[in-house]
Amino acid sequence: MRAVLAEVGEDPGELALSSIPGGASRETWMVEGGDGRWALRRDPKGSVSLVPMAEEFELVKAASAAGVPVPEPVAFEPEGGRFGSPGMLMAYVEGTSV
Repeated sequence: MRAVLAEVGEDPGELALSSIPGGASRETWMVEGGDGRWALRRDPKGSVSLVPMAEEFELVKAASAAGVPVPEPVAFEPEGGRFGSPGMLMAYVEGTSV
């Protein structure tokens, strides 16, 4: 995780990960380090989703670029990547998941 953040210019130091409950089909994790907070969404190992994580990441990027209020996308990792399964890292935003 630290290497992924370093690639986008972040230096969070020591990181803490904690599970965020409530995901219907994907795992969501809080990533905290330094002054930063991020959310990691990833597929559970061995799961198959109706919407591939790569497509979800591209949709969030497009929405962000269009000015839609979504968490800022940070990075995507494919199957076999550094998140252990397909996943995306984005800025953490306080609120309720819908």
